[in-house]
Amino acid sequence: GRARDTLLARTPESYRGWEWGWLLRSCNQDLMTLSDNPSLGMSASFSPDSRYLVTAGGHPVIWIWDLATGKAVRPLRGHTGNIDITPFSPDGRHLASFGWWNDTTVRVWDMETGQPAFEPLAHPDAVYYAAFSRDGRRLVTACADGKVRVFDAATGADTGLTNDYGDAVYCAEFDRDGRRIAYAGGSHHGTGSQDTTVRIWDL
Repeated sequence: GRARDTLLARTPESYRGWEWGWLLRSCNQDLMTLSDNPSLGMSASFSPDSRYLVTAGGHPVIWIWDLATGKAVRPLRGHTGNIDITPFSPDGRHLASFGWWNDTTVRVWDMETGQPAFEPLAHPDAVYYAAFSRDGRRLVTACADGKVRVFDAATGADTGLTNDYGDAVYCAEFDRDGRRIAYAGGSHHGTGSQDTTVRIWDL
């Protein structure tokens, strides 16, 4: 296996014709292919035990796949526009999804029941990112209105912790201890972002 991979990797560019591409694909077969579902193609998240994969895309429905069979086993319905998903909560019990087109809510799902854990978290504009803290107790969201918000991940309660970026926020992540959040963003106007800074928020 290693010798084959080394030979393929060291093949000069001038010799990498269609035969090289065919051989590369043939020697690196995928374990399985998930298809026949409109929600594939944008994002995916493994459950912590690797038994399931959750996918979402340019479609309001999220799908849960059983990786033992490669079959879709359950849809998560509720969004009304294009969405994305977070990685699972650390204990694997919850998943968060967020709307960034025609849907400005964040929803936290109970993965055992397939139902929302609480009412949707309404935002005034598109949500571009959401992330659980390492202990799974809090959820941070990044919104197009320039705000970073922190919610209680068990109840959906607004913790009152909010910070203003001054421009659309595209990502936000807790640090390992959950005491700081890094966030960044900017609005794109042809020539690039108006704000290219990454900020660290000490909670």
